[in-house]
Amino acid sequence: MDAYDILVQHLGNAAATGSPTAPSARTVNEADRIRDLPRADYDKVTDAAVAWCTERWGKAGAPMQFRGIQALALFVCHFNGGGFLPVGTGHGKELISRLAADAVGARKPLLLIPPDMRAPYAAHTPEYARSFRLPQNLTVMAYSQLSQATSTDALERLRPDVIVCDEAHLLRNDDAARTKRVKRYLAEHPGTIVIVMSGTLTAKSIRDYAHLSGWALKHRSPCPRDYKTKESFAAVLDAKPTKNNGDGRFVSEAATVDWSIFSPLFPDWEDYEAKGLVEDPENPEDFVSPRVAEARNRWRDRLRHAPGVVATSSSSCDASLYLIERPIVAPHTIAEMLTRLAETWDRPDGEPLVDAIAVWRCGRQLSQGFWYKWKWPTEDGRPTEADKEWQRTRAAWHKEVRRVVQVGEVRLDSPMLVGQAARRALAEEDGPLADDYALRYALKEWKEHEHRRWGGKDTPPTETVWVDDFLVNDALAWMKAHPTGLVFYAETAMADALARRGVTIYGGGTNPEDLQGRRGAALSVNSHRQGKNLQKHHEALILSFEPHAGNMEQLLSRTHRAGQQADEVKWWYYAHTDPATQAILDARTKALYTQATMGDQQRLCYANWIKESS
Repeated sequence: MDAYDILVQHLGNAAATGSPTAPSARTVNEADRIRDLPRADYDKVTDAAVAWCTERWGKAGAPMQFRGIQALALFVCHFNGGGFLPVGTGHGKELISRLAADAVGARKPLLLIPPDMRAPYAAHTPEYARSFRLPQNLTVMAYSQLSQATSTDALERLRPDVIVCDEAHLLRNDDAARTKRVKRYLAEHPGTIVIVMSGTLTAKSIRDYAHLSGWALKHRSPCPRDYKTKESFAAVLDAKPTKNNGDGRFVSEAATVDWSIFSPLFPDWEDYEAKGLVEDPENPEDFVSPRVAEARNRWRDRLRHAPGVVATSSSSCDASLYLIERPIVAPHTIAEMLTRLAETWDRPDGEPLVDAIAVWRCGRQLSQGFWYKWKWPTEDGRPTEADKEWQRTRAAWHKEVRRVVQVGEVRLDSPMLVGQAARRALAEEDGPLADDYALRYALKEWKEHEHRRWGGKDTPPTETVWVDDFLVNDALAWMKAHPTGLVFYAETAMADALARRGVTIYGGGTNPEDLQGRRGAALSVNSHRQGKNLQKHHEALILSFEPHAGNMEQLLSRTHRAGQQADEVKWWYYAHTDPATQAILDARTKALYTQATMGDQQRLCYANWIKESS
C-alpha cells in the first residue's frame, strides 16, 4: 500500500488530498480559504508512517529506529510535496533534515542550517549512516554563507529543486539579505519545493512565519498570504494588554482590531469578554482577555491540523538551547598537577584527600587555575608545632581511611562508615575493622588532635593559591564578545579574581534581575540557581559545570524559560580537563535517568551540544 492509499484509508479522501490546486470559486478572501482547508489529523497515520519510512530508508538490525514524529514529518512531506514542520527541540529534526528532500524526490536538494551546526552535522553522519540509507546528493550550506556579499547568486548557481530550511526562524526577518535571496529565488523558480523546520518559528508574531508557511505550502498555507489579512490576524493574535483607565481592568486587544476579518475562524468572538476578569493581574504583560485567549486557541487548532503541517506539543521554552564548549587547553602546569592529583589523591601541598568527592573538588579548582591551602592564623603565616601535629595526624588518618574506602567493601564504602567502624574497633568492640591495627593506630593519634578549633571551626581558614589565571582571562574575553552575557561562578576565588579585573559580581543577597538584559555580570551559582527570572538574557558562561542534573536544570532554566524572546539561548562551558568532562558526564547521565523514569524532558538531554570554533 503506497503513501496515498494509507492516508486515504486513515483520514478519508478530503483530508488526504488537501486543498485543491487552486482556491475554489466560492473562496472570496484569505480567511475563508484558511477556514476551508481540510482538517488533517496526522496522528492517526503515525504507525503507518513509521512502517513506510522504515521500508524506504531503514536498515535491518539498525541501532536507531524512526521516531513517530520523524516518520510522520517525512511521510507528510512526501505526500504534500513540501512541509511546514514546527517540530520542537529534542524530537530528532536532524534526521528529518537529512531525509526530507529525498522524501519529495529531490534531484538537487539544498539544506540550510545554522553555521554552528555544520561541524556536528558532519560528525553525526557516520552514526546515521549505520541505521539509515542516507541520500548522497544533499548540499549543505550555512545561513551565514547565504548572507555573504559574495553569495548574491549562490542559489542561482546551485539551482536546487528542493530547499530544506532547518532552524528556519533564521529566515523570519524579511529585511535580512538571506531571506531576500531565498524569496527572490523562489519567485524566479516557483516550482521549487520548500520544507520549513524549526521549534522556534516565532516568539512574538504570526508575521515571523506566515511567509515561511507560504513558501512551503503555497495555496495550502494555513497562514494569510496577503498583507491586509496577515496584519489583521496579527492584530488579533499578537495583542498585548493595556490598562483601561475607565475601570482599571486590562484590555488585551487594540482598539482598532477588525474582528470581522478573523471571524471566519472565530464567528462567535462577540460572546467572549474583551477585558480582563480581574483588576491589576500579577503579570499583566502575560495576561490576555478571554476573547484573545480563545482566538489563539482557534488559530492554534487551525494551524496544527492544516494539511502539510506536522507539529509537536511542548510546554518548554520555545527558544533553541545551545550548550557550546569553549576551545581552551589547560596549561602544562595545571595538567601536571591534575595528573598527580589523580594518581595520589593528594593536594598540591601533599595534604591527602579522603574520598573521590574531595579529589574531584580539588580537581575542579585546579581546572580553573587555582587551589586552596590552609591559611595559618599566626604572625608569620606558618603553622605552629601544634598545627603541624594536627596536620600530620590528620593526614595519616585520612590516608588510612582512604585505603579502606578504596577497597569498597559493603558497609565500608564511605569515609563516614569507615570512621564509625574504626571508632568501634578502637573501643575494642567486634566489627569488620577490629584487626586493622594501622587504622586503629592512626585514629588513636588523630583523636589527640582532632579537637583543635580555628574561630569555632574544625579546620583552619583557607587561602587561594593561583597557579595560572588562564580561565579568568578566557572568561573576560568571552564577556568582551558578549557584553550582556552572564558568567556563573561556583568558587569565591573566581569571583574575587573577576572583581579585581572590574567585573560586577552578584553574590548572595543580590538580585541580578536588575540587570534586565542590558549588561553582563558574574553571578554566584549557589545564590542564583533558583528563584531568579533572567529571561532578559540569552547568553551565559558556566565556569565550572555542575555535576548534578537537578542543579543544571535549574541553572539553565534561569534564561531558557517561558517568555524568553530570543530565538536561541546559548550557554558556554568548559570541558578542558578530566574533572570538567566528568562533571558533564555525571550531570547528563543523571538527567537521562530523570527523563527516563519521571518523563520530564530535561534540558541537558534536548539541548544542542556543539563546539565553538577556535
